[in-house]
Amino acid sequence: MRLKLLATCIALAALSLSVVGAAAKADFTGMWVLDVGKSEGIWPGTQQTLTVSQTDDRIEIELKSKTPQGERTTKDAYTADGREVEFAPPGAVSKGKRTVRWAADGSAIEINELYDAQTPEGTDTMKAWRRWSLSADGSLLFIEQRAQTPNGLSLTKRVFVKQ
Repeated sequence: MRLKLLATCIALAALSLSVVGAAAKADFTGMWVLDVGKSEGIWPGTQQTLTVSQTDDRIEIELKSKTPQGERTTKDAYTADGREVEFAPPGAVSKGKRTVRWAADGSAIEINELYDAQTPEGTDTMKAWRRWSLSADGSLLFIEQRAQTPNGLSLTKRVFVKQ
């Protein structure tokens, strides 16, 4: 009898921890505006607005960028389940591979991408890593990015303010 009670208590404790863990995942939903002054590695004159819709592990984005070279809108979606999936990066000559997973504590997502892109020198392999996280109060979205390109390693840190 005590063994059954103990097993039931352990099962309930495990269930409680899994519910708490699921509830602790960051929610990136909202409209975000780039704060150029707090960001690093951003081209001068860049303006960005990021709209994010999130349901569980599915994160859909629309990024509107304005630079001296013009305006562009990019739509994309991530599923943060740790599985490798194909995706179609802009400017790529073929589909790439992407993996998106939650940080162990659910506070961030990490995105890894590998794809071939057409460059002035020919086709080249691109590698990119991004990490999305929120400030403690949820008012700031941080997107760190490392990208290996033919021109070398590119590092950026973008800070977005929730509207």
